Amino acid sequence: GVDDAIAAFRRAIRADSEFTGSYSNLALVLEERGDLKGAEAQFKEALAREPKNVAVRTNYGGLLYTLGRYEDARRQLEQAVRDDPSYASAHNNLGAVYGKLGRSVDEIAAYRKAVALDPHYADVHHNLGLALLKEGEREAGEAELRAALRIDPTYVPAYLNLALSLRDRGDLEGAVRLLHEARAQVPRDSNVARLLGEILVQEGRKAEGIDILKESLALDPNQPDLRRTVEHLAAQETGP
Repeated sequence: GVDDAIAAFRRAIRADSEFTGSYSNLALVLEERGDLKGAEAQFKEALAREPKNVAVRTNYGGLLYTLGRYEDARRQLEQAVRDDPSYASAHNNLGAVYGKLGRSVDEIAAYRKAVALDPHYADVHHNLGLALLKEGEREAGEAELRAALRIDPTYVPAYLNLALSLRDRGDLEGAVRLLHEARAQVPRDSNVARLLGEILVQEGRKAEGIDILKESLALDPNQPDLRRTVEHLAAQETGP
């Protein structure tokens, strides 16, 4: 478990206090457990021993992003891409930071650089797609989301965001087809079922939509707003 991993990495540090990997791995496990302050301390220890370790600096930048310290994250990640311009993950994380800072041109450029470095990086295609959609470049944005799905046919966020884009431009049937494809790949995802049900209701296929919304609730009962919606729709179907 996580506690065993933490104990093991602490023992490794006591055995060799200069090995960067032990600090970095401990930081990642602490971050997973939610001890973000402890994780930051360990990332700093790792970088003090190996300042040019781009993987560690990139992960540290990701932690700072999680903490909402976007300017600190920007500085770390810009340093990472200076130290190794070929490290795609650093460009991807930097793109996310630029997005939070409202620097959309730099955001898209960072994602494009990451895609150029690693064309099979589904996360980056997804992130680039969202950034392009945000800027009104719908065709290019949807193409990037489809690229993410070609790389990883189980990538739920790409299905959801592409379906939302199709819905928003009025292609409800295209959104429904896409979400049925998603259900074939990830049949137990409550978010896919929910969006499919909502779009079916919007399309006028209310009974079918209600059934799928109920499936979403069965997969994740902790959706009180959806439960109220389903009850309301079902009452409309049955009448007084």
